[in-house]
Amino acid sequence: MPIYEKRSACWTRMAQAYVIMGEKNEACQLLVHASEIEPLLWEIWRDLALLSVDCKNYDKTIQSYLRILEIGENYLNVDLLDKIAYGISGENAVSPSSEMRSKLMELFTKLIQRFPNYPPLWCAYGLTIASVENPSKKIREDAITALQNSLKILIDDKYWYLKVNKIGHIIDSAYHIIRAFIAVSDKFYGTPESTKLLENARAVTNNLTSKLEEAQLDIISGLVISRFSHTYNSLKTLLVTIDKKLFYKDFYKVDSTSV
Repeated sequence: MPIYEKRSACWTRMAQAYVIMGEKNEACQLLVHASEIEPLLWEIWRDLALLSVDCKNYDKTIQSYLRILEIGENYLNVDLLDKIAYGISGENAVSPSSEMRSKLMELFTKLIQRFPNYPPLWCAYGLTIASVENPSKKIREDAITALQNSLKILIDDKYWYLKVNKIGHIIDSAYHIIRAFIAVSDKFYGTPESTKLLENARAVTNNLTSKLEEAQLDIISGLVISRFSHTYNSLKTLLVTIDKKLFYKDFYKVDSTSV
C-alpha cells in the first residue's frame, strides 16, 4: 500500500505544480495520462475529478467518479456533486448531453445505494433531476421527492433542538437544502410544483427557527440562538425571500384572474 500511495502522490505533486502556475487544463491532461498508466490508483481518479469539475469538464468528472466506484473505493464528495448540479442548472449553465445526463444519473444511483442516509447527497440528486430543460410533471415530482428525502433523513429526531451537539449540523445542512428548494422552485417557475416547493421551504424554515427559539428558553440548552446566531439569522433571511416569492405568485395569480 505505501508504494501505491507514493506513486499517486508523485502524480498529485506534478499536477499541483501546474495548478500553482495557473495551468489547470494542463494539470488535467497530466492526470488523464496518469490514469492511463496507473488505472487502479483511485487517488489519481479523485484528483482528476476535482480538477476537471473546476475546468467545467463535467463529462470527465463523472467518468472519473464512476471509475473510483468501479475500483471499489467508497468515495463521497458532495461538494463536487453540487458543483456539477449547479453547473448544469444555474445561470451560465453547461447544457449536458443525453449521454452525460445518463452517466450522471448512473453515478447518483450508485452513490445513493452506498450512502442511502446522507441528506446532502439526496439534495444534490434533487438539483440534478431538476436541471432538465422543460421538465415533465414526473421529473418535477421526482426532484421534489429527492429534496424532501434529504430533509426527512436530516431531521429524524424531533428533539434535535434540545441537543446542542446536533443543532449546528442540522441547521447548517438544512440551510443549504432550503436554498436548493428555492433554486428548484425558480427552475420550475409557473408550475404547481414551484409553489409547493416554496410552501414546503417556508414550513420547514418556520419550524427550524421556532424550535431554536423554543430551545433558547430551555434552561438546559439555553443561549442556543446566541451560539448559532449566524445560521439562525440566515434562515430568517431565507424566510423573507420565500415569503416575497409566494406573495408575488399569489399577486400575479389574483391579478390574472381579475382581468
